[in-house]
Amino acid sequence: MSEEEIAEQREAFIHAETRDIDRGLWEQVVEASGIEKLMDTQSKEELYGSLRSDDLPELTIDNIWATLEKFRDDSHDIFQRGIANVFSKLDRRFKSHDGFKIGSRIIFNEALNEYGSWNYYRKTDDRLRDVERTFFVLDGEPVPVEENPVLQGNFAPVDEELVVQDLPSEGTIPEQLNGSLFRDGPNPIAPGPGHHWFLGDGMVHSITIRDGIAQSYRNRWIRTKQVEELKGFPAGSISPNQPMQQGSGSVNVIRHGGHILALPEVGLPWELDEELNTIGQFDYDGVLNSNMTAHPKIDGQNGELVFFGYDFGNINLRYHTADPFGNLIRTVEIEKPVPTMMHDFGVTASRVIFMDLPVAFSLEMAMSGKGLPFHWRNDMPARIGILPREATSDEVQWIKIDPCFVYHPLNAYDDGQEIIFDVVRHDRAFVRGHLEGGGSVRLERWTINPAKERVASELISDRSQEFPRVDPRTECHRNRFGYAVDFELQVGPGALLKHDLENRTVETHEVGPAGAASEGVFVPMGGGEDEGYILSVVYDGNTNASHLRIIDAQDFSAAPVAKIQLPQRVPFGFHGNWVPNHKS
Repeated sequence: MSEEEIAEQREAFIHAETRDIDRGLWEQVVEASGIEKLMDTQSKEELYGSLRSDDLPELTIDNIWATLEKFRDDSHDIFQRGIANVFSKLDRRFKSHDGFKIGSRIIFNEALNEYGSWNYYRKTDDRLRDVERTFFVLDGEPVPVEENPVLQGNFAPVDEELVVQDLPSEGTIPEQLNGSLFRDGPNPIAPGPGHHWFLGDGMVHSITIRDGIAQSYRNRWIRTKQVEELKGFPAGSISPNQPMQQGSGSVNVIRHGGHILALPEVGLPWELDEELNTIGQFDYDGVLNSNMTAHPKIDGQNGELVFFGYDFGNINLRYHTADPFGNLIRTVEIEKPVPTMMHDFGVTASRVIFMDLPVAFSLEMAMSGKGLPFHWRNDMPARIGILPREATSDEVQWIKIDPCFVYHPLNAYDDGQEIIFDVVRHDRAFVRGHLEGGGSVRLERWTINPAKERVASELISDRSQEFPRVDPRTECHRNRFGYAVDFELQVGPGALLKHDLENRTVETHEVGPAGAASEGVFVPMGGGEDEGYILSVVYDGNTNASHLRIIDAQDFSAAPVAKIQLPQRVPFGFHGNWVPNHKS
């Protein structure tokens, strides 16, 4: 990309961001006026649609006062129209009501889907909330604040740090399983009303297995300064040599080069000891002068750690490599036109694949405090960048692709001069700062031909899924099998999936109608790719408890070979890894 093209994209981005900030301020004016409580869902959608139109009025004091006065003068009509809309949308086939009159009952047809959750497609939950809101306003009572769904059920945080020995188990724990499973995720201490699942104080959980015995469970908050202050823990956070942003470390946890690292989305990693005590932020003895991605790749053959870092103050990203002994040996700065969210990437034996997709940092969303500070942008191109893994300078080849978003790829590997890149593709993401973006979620194979600057996509599975994993020995190299969680973003995780990418088949490991599996971590136990066990922490909604499930990868659909009951619920988190021969 030329300097002129970079400058042009940056100018367009700044212009669009300025417009978005104006829109955000107008929305805050509307919210502050209180007019929303008099409006039904349709009316609010129409209002905010007009605020996002291209003919948005200039944000001046005079225009603000004129808008507020119009809201005041039209408030009665707005409420009456809202009532008409609410009750006219009720099902007219039933005799208990009509469009404008309530009888003995109110019928909501197809309110629930086949899984017993709200039928979001039909927006029946919105209609029910509109009815409830209407009666509260008519009675002169305050409209109740909705409970945050990511603070309920197994999304809710736990309050205690535990160390429990000799865990009860069912079945037979394989004696060759000797080590610890680490799990990382947000466990907010003082979440605000607009709390998002991606945010919150980091907590690491570990389950240690030795000689066929479930030896112990422990969990610890990562001792950031915020956690120390909120919980009253003794101050002990060690600052890095470089003044970097302090992330929560709530996304992933790995072991490399003798260091256990808890990784944030943006910031330096936190180093933990064998008992999950926080040592401090980790910066490779002052050599790492940028953030570290939550998704580094450990090459399954040579043990190198390949990663990148980005932040919001510096548009560019930095590519790094650490040798198997934990020494940082390579850093390359890569120029980008706009600050996009780059959660994950792909690595082969010879190349790195960056995904520069149309989800950009949004100052408007950051200022509003609603959702995450990222926004899907229809005006931005989507592209992938190919960089030689041994590169010492910016040699990225950018190739345009159809707009989409990828949180996590399954794996990448070289296939001659082409690259095979299997990804979980979302049509959109972060529309108005929300996690779900609408459209489909599917597992795709991208065949990248750098010589022809072409990317061909092929559907592998149309099942909605996330958290894809492979046998760690195949990371960055050819693989046949992959594992994922059957996942609906509006509902949450469910069963585990196993993909045979050669035969294009998928197996399912069910966890029960009230069960929810976490990311399946493969533990090798033999020479073949499929020889080993899948470990997954499963939540049971019927008992409000969690257990560790051990699944034979070659008998995937069968009952687990063992279940280990955990002393407390493990909230829905993100990622984790198995550490063999871990000392307890």
